[in-house]
Amino acid sequence: QTESIVGNSGAAPTKLAFITAPQSIPAGTCSAQAQVQSQDGSGSPANVAAATTVDLMFTGSGLGFYSDMACAAPLYSISIPAATSVAGFYFKGTSDGAPMITVSAPGLTGAAQTETISGSVFNLTVSNVGSGGGRVVSAPTGINCGNGGVICSNNFSGTVTLTAAEGTGSVFGGWS
Repeated sequence: QTESIVGNSGAAPTKLAFITAPQSIPAGTCSAQAQVQSQDGSGSPANVAAATTVDLMFTGSGLGFYSDMACAAPLYSISIPAATSVAGFYFKGTSDGAPMITVSAPGLTGAAQTETISGSVFNLTVSNVGSGGGRVVSAPTGINCGNGGVICSNNFSGTVTLTAAEGTGSVFGGWS
């Protein structure tokens, strides 16, 4: 049996590279983790000697970088830990486009990768007009308004279906 062990080349890092493929995601959705690697001149992984800060930038507008898969903790840089070669981040866009993400670190040649964001994020608000009761819910989930539901406004991308349920003794009068 033959086994190959792929590891650090032992050479000093000279550049950064994305090791994850470009992503295509709907607006308002958190990406899968994007990973950046320090590499030697031949493109092999090369560990950094000390923790290395990698700055994250993008072209266009409406893109954010995050440390978590829920895209709740914003960040502007990541760190490749000492004696390793990889660091990751998540991103989320709010409008249709193809932002180019650029990574840079002192002493290393930077890298860029173009991602695709489709659709746009919009805010939808519903309200009950009149003296009747009822509930409005959305698919996908996000709106649950009336009769105990208190979420009457939310951000969406893509198609949203609203469903109205009349309260006892009420009549649904339509949408406006």
